[in-house]
Amino acid sequence: MKQNQRIFFDAIIFPHRSLTPQIARNILLVVAGLLFVVGLIFLSMDAWPVLGFLGLEVLVLGLAFKFSFLQARAKERILLTTDELTIEKISAKGKCRSWHFQPYWISIDVIDQDYGRKGEIALRSHGQEVRIAHWLSDEERYDFVRELRASLKRSRLA
Repeated sequence: MKQNQRIFFDAIIFPHRSLTPQIARNILLVVAGLLFVVGLIFLSMDAWPVLGFLGLEVLVLGLAFKFSFLQARAKERILLTTDELTIEKISAKGKCRSWHFQPYWISIDVIDQDYGRKGEIALRSHGQEVRIAHWLSDEERYDFVRELRASLKRSRLA
């Protein structure tokens, strides 16, 4: 972005996570404690292999939490300045891709949920298309599009 560019819209979209790392750790500790007690009961009945499988369950749950928190690092940034609309997508692995559009020629379409797929927003210009905002709820998606369209209109009049 150039120094004298005016910013009309700047948004960062990221996946919603209702589970904090602290709560996930607490859940893992409670489950591990409960399964340890269950394992001791099976151990007292000479069914010692069950203890290993219960430990494996705790390990799988911990890995699932870790994978979930790694996925939460993904995000999308949409930046509208006087001269361009920039989309940056950062994957959970940190890989960054970006697209640049001329704001006067951009079209915005809302793609509703279809056949179990979440809805998205499609930004199109000169044969190029980028789909964004699949983490947003339907209401958030329509609010986002309304704000982006209003910002595009303001940028065109500036």
